[in-house]
Amino acid sequence: MPTGLFYSWLVLLIKQFFQPIVELALYVFW
Repeated sequence: MPTGLFYSWLVLLIKQFFQPIVELALYVFW
């Protein structure tokens, strides 16, 4: 697997995982 493809997939996965957490944190703390 090419390194660039792996990193783009990893970034996409992290964004998909952290977006609800960040939105919930912003909703709670603001």
